[in-house]
Amino acid sequence: MFLAQDVQDEKRKLKRIAIQHLTELNVFPSIPPSTNMDELRTQRISTRVFIVSVMLSLTILIIYTSAVSVTKTVTIQTPDINQYKQLYERYQKTLSCPCKQVSIDYKTFLHINYTIHQ
Repeated sequence: MFLAQDVQDEKRKLKRIAIQHLTELNVFPSIPPSTNMDELRTQRISTRVFIVSVMLSLTILIIYTSAVSVTKTVTIQTPDINQYKQLYERYQKTLSCPCKQVSIDYKTFLHINYTIHQ
């Protein structure tokens, strides 16, 4: 019973110290330190506004970075037709082929027969 009561007392004491520290927190103290209560109050309010602004900015940054999708560009040199078909099925909307030369000669799939009429 004694031990449980001591633990509860320590928790309350720690909570009181934390609350007191947070209410007296001043990131913008004047130099030399001021004893003017209005000035101290203004500095503490500025501290709270600053902390809330930083927290809000971090929250917005985290939400933005988690919502933005990243596109990774991978270049495949001379893919064969099967590899191209697989890539096309998977990445239809973003696949691009900036080919500078044809990898399959026209003569392998194109044959022209012509006759001359006189």
